[in-house]
Amino acid sequence: MVEAARQTGGRSALIMLIPGLPEIEPKEPPNQWTAALFGRLNPETDRVKQTKLGIAGVARAFKDALDDPAAPPALRSRPRIKLFGVDAETRRD
Repeated sequence: MVEAARQTGGRSALIMLIPGLPEIEPKEPPNQWTAALFGRLNPETDRVKQTKLGIAGVARAFKDALDDPAAPPALRSRPRIKLFGVDAETRRD
């Protein structure tokens, strides 16, 4: 196919793309699992952003992992939630 494309003329430099992914070396999973939520996280935008729903979903996953011996150890051992976009006034809510 590449040869046929070269014969049609046009550009002389032809690049052939081969689908797939390169081989990736596996890494050890982290010792601690961290979930992150981003955006303007405040009561005014919660209706659209569903911040409380996101926090509740992550908290539920953590809770369920405590009862599931097959869950990843990082999810059972001191998991964290990082919130990016919380202003100082609404931090305590």
